[in-house]
Amino acid sequence: MKISGIIALLSLSAIPCWLLSRQYHEINDFPSAIVREWEVSATFDMSGLTKDIYPHFSTIFNTRWEHVIPDSAGWIDISRRRGINTSAYGAFGRTFFISGNDAQYKITVEYSEEIILFLNGKLIQQNRINKENTHELIETELSVKKGLNELFIFIISQSSNWGFRVSSFPMMRSLDVDHTLTYILDETESDFLTPGSVLYDPLKELFYVASYDYMYYTKGSPSGYISKMNSNAKILDHKWIGGLFAPTGMCLYKNKLYIIVRNGLIVFDTRKGHYITQYDIINTEFLNDIAVDSHGRIYISDASNDPSRPDIYILENDEVRPWYQSDQVSGINSIHVYKGKLLIGNNSEGLLQAIDLKDKHITTICSLGAGVIYGIKVDNNGNYLVSHWEGKIFRITPQGGITEIFDTRLEGYNAADFEFSKESNTLYIPTFLGDKVVALKLNY
Repeated sequence: MKISGIIALLSLSAIPCWLLSRQYHEINDFPSAIVREWEVSATFDMSGLTKDIYPHFSTIFNTRWEHVIPDSAGWIDISRRRGINTSAYGAFGRTFFISGNDAQYKITVEYSEEIILFLNGKLIQQNRINKENTHELIETELSVKKGLNELFIFIISQSSNWGFRVSSFPMMRSLDVDHTLTYILDETESDFLTPGSVLYDPLKELFYVASYDYMYYTKGSPSGYISKMNSNAKILDHKWIGGLFAPTGMCLYKNKLYIIVRNGLIVFDTRKGHYITQYDIINTEFLNDIAVDSHGRIYISDASNDPSRPDIYILENDEVRPWYQSDQVSGINSIHVYKGKLLIGNNSEGLLQAIDLKDKHITTICSLGAGVIYGIKVDNNGNYLVSHWEGKIFRITPQGGITEIFDTRLEGYNAADFEFSKESNTLYIPTFLGDKVVALKLNY
């Protein structure tokens, strides 16, 4: 062998395997595309934390997310101060992408120590590298859904060598974001107790706001209440109805206000504010939202993830009974009646779906990835308006095209079960942990 060849080999052997691996996969990733849109959390000591369960939605909201762009080679390097040698430090990373239909994506994930992958809140793979290696990769397929999808990464390290890179085929297409389609018109003071829902009363031209009070379990008596508010976000009667056990969804029918509480359904006369009756609903996990059709039939969602429990109840002929149950649907929060169908947020699967009120046939409109679908309404153009509790507001076409039109996280609060005023083209958003209601005008 020539001297020059030997020198070249010796030089090559001196290159760290981490760098060699990076160069090698840049060649072999073709025609995959590097995923370049990421949100990454601050690092944290994850000793004792469960690694193979997608984080609770409150953890996701309270995480300090930062928009991060990979380096020129596509790597996300996570810097942190090392703890003691026995500590394991963690960080979250996530990327959102749109798919035009249900499809298979092939991804390559390269990482430095230990990594757990979730797609739309579901565990798909967990890997830890061999101690003799400094770098590893995963090649796997993702069964993505039509609409918005989330690839979530939980990366763990006990060393200073900490990073990851993801490539995908086909390329992950970013969500359309256009916040110019909305602007804040007005807002109340932060005088509510974790408001969870808003309802418009067209006869009285005012809004009802349900204060859930998420600390209700620490109180000696029911502390939730209903307020009255006008269209200018001025509170007219702070505790119009008090003493409610963590109220959530509300609906109106013939001057009767139906309010979901923890043990059932309470009915009030809106003309006098007087209590009328109560319907106890037993063996439920978490009653949440309520909707009424043109015939006065009232639908009630249970956010249970237990497949043996009914997902939706109905109040009809003065009797509450189970109406819909499926092992493909669970965790239903928001519901809304529209054109003979019950729109639902199937949170166990991250899907916006529609159930036919006659034959109960269910169809999927689109995926919204992981998270809690908290509010569903329809705008004046027939588009669906949907909120994620974490803070995003989406406009979704009947064909399933998604645009993010607002993000309450930028203001530091949530987006719960909002109301939409067709007359003023305005959303009234209860901000839950923000303790106020925000009037958001649609600019289209």
